[in-house]
Amino acid sequence: MPFLSKDLFEGLSNLEFQDVLVKTLLHSPPLEQFPPSPESRHRFWKWVVTFLETITKLYEEQEVDERIYEACLDSLATRSFYRSATFALQPPSPAYCTYFWHIRPENIQSESTLRTTTLLESRTLIEGGTTGFRTWRASLVFADWLRVNPDVVQNRRVLELGSGIGFLGLVVADLQLDANPGSYSLTMTDVHSEVLSRCRDNFQLSCNNMNRHSSLDFCLLDWFDALQDDSTADPNSVLNQILIKSDIIIGADLVYDTSVLPALSALFVKFFLNKNSVVKTTSRRCTPCIYIALTVRQEQTFSAFTECLGACLICFIRCIIKNHI
Repeated sequence: MPFLSKDLFEGLSNLEFQDVLVKTLLHSPPLEQFPPSPESRHRFWKWVVTFLETITKLYEEQEVDERIYEACLDSLATRSFYRSATFALQPPSPAYCTYFWHIRPENIQSESTLRTTTLLESRTLIEGGTTGFRTWRASLVFADWLRVNPDVVQNRRVLELGSGIGFLGLVVADLQLDANPGSYSLTMTDVHSEVLSRCRDNFQLSCNNMNRHSSLDFCLLDWFDALQDDSTADPNSVLNQILIKSDIIIGADLVYDTSVLPALSALFVKFFLNKNSVVKTTSRRCTPCIYIALTVRQEQTFSAFTECLGACLICFIRCIIKNHI
């Protein structure tokens, strides 16, 4: 079911909060066109009813809107029907998830500040031998940070590593479209062809309106290609071509296994070296930056990451997340 940016409800009274929920969710075109799973839908509305009943009792405020109760009951009936028609032991199939978020009015050219991002996501931790088919918390936090710092990606040529099914990239593309006309692009990459295919499909969902973006690329990329000796590496390789045409690199939850850290660090080094040569031979002036959001699940993995960066003399990496969330 939908992920709601907390600023959607800041400063609202109980009645206003309920009114926003009804207007935003009950008749949302993305939710109607690409509905979430029955279980997720019921779980969400059950949480909403429990939360609102607690608030109304605690502050002796107005009753919960009848339309919200109706939505909860309807979701229960839909879930019950779905369960009776499926086998309980079957793994859950992928389902659509819609994320609602706001852009600060001063950062956009359009009148509406409400945005939605819809994706087909896995409902299991691992699908097809990879964790790339679902959106992880670090991507949500990174997107929220970009939402209030859109200049990081606007009018920039952005490369995303480990794009997964595309949530962070879709937010970046939306932010780029809201900027004044300029030179921008977005390259989505992943090592798994099936994951990258799902990412491309999510970008093509009609509700995401990405047909307006004029410069989107989807490329298979193996970080271990960066470990090749520069004397024998092909200067026209996919990796080099991607790095040359990128101003900044972004990524979320890339630091999950110590075995990939040497390759990831080597890729960063190639990126900075490519930028130095490009700046010397072209008129483009853009400080190369790498922004990585990560969740520290194991301190030793994070320490190994910082040690790899230090060994490569890279010290200007901005960490968005550095604790358990």
